[in-house]
Amino acid sequence: DHVFISTSLEEGDRDYIYLENIEGNSDFREKDLGFAFSMQYETGVQWIYELFSKFYNLSGTPVFNLTYRLELDRYDYLNVVSPEPYDLHYIESSLTLDLHKNLRGGLAAKGALEKYRNRDTGAVSREVMSYEFSGNISVVF
Repeated sequence: DHVFISTSLEEGDRDYIYLENIEGNSDFREKDLGFAFSMQYETGVQWIYELFSKFYNLSGTPVFNLTYRLELDRYDYLNVVSPEPYDLHYIESSLTLDLHKNLRGGLAAKGALEKYRNRDTGAVSREVMSYEFSGNISVVF
């Protein structure tokens, strides 16, 4: 141990305000508790392959991917109010298409529901929902 601020300061001393703001020189303890769950499903989509094959022979079978992630974070902080307890539900999905040996692409979608909870009651204090849709095409030479 090395003391940087003397505990015998008097009012008016230069570092007295720091000593005054330390709550009784007690131990500072915080508790973080979190859970994470994730699962992923991936499969080839034969019916899309058969549909496109009527017009053109694809270079590969389309692949569908679905991912779900759940995060639950709980905090028990004595001296601070941040961060708030938090829940996250996240879904991501994609469809990869290899249309030609030189032309590849896909579709993707992501969505998240974030719930911030009141520390004392556990009730949801705020919710944020976000989503994203995208598509891509790559031309390979």
